[in-house]
Amino acid sequence: MMEKFSLWVTAQGNAQRRLEAVVKDLSLRFKGPLFEPHLTLLEPILEDKHEVIRKTQALARKITPFKLTLGNVDYSSTYSQCVFVRVKTSVPLLEARMVTQKIFNINSFFMPHMSLYYGNVSPETREKIAKSVKIPNLSFIVDRLIVTPATADSSKWRHLAEIPFKG
Repeated sequence: MMEKFSLWVTAQGNAQRRLEAVVKDLSLRFKGPLFEPHLTLLEPILEDKHEVIRKTQALARKITPFKLTLGNVDYSSTYSQCVFVRVKTSVPLLEARMVTQKIFNINSFFMPHMSLYYGNVSPETREKIAKSVKIPNLSFIVDRLIVTPATADSSKWRHLAEIPFKG
């Protein structure tokens, strides 16, 4: 059966704990949903779950672990990018994205970021929240792809597969 899936990468260890603490703090202070901080490499993928996992395993063999560095905290007008931290573009990130698009035959817009707060709040509140977040230039290694359901309801997100990079 065709469903929608997302491919994520996440921070590990200390970096992930720091990002989770920011998400939790903002969620409590501004009454937003809790969710796992992640960078969406590609979505929506409309395929059978087993086929998505099979293709992701093939994809993971083509990618070596690489470093991501977080940039500025920003905000937008959308619910799911209400407040986010930009991820600095790098050759390994863009190569991983290109290989991912090729394997799944999907071309879509890509703005590397990790959301920190989801919500429908005023532009002034978005700006205030963004200015309140302090994440010093955090860097971390990503070493796996995570397959999750692509749904707007973050309470339904779960890791259907975690596939380490083999490269």
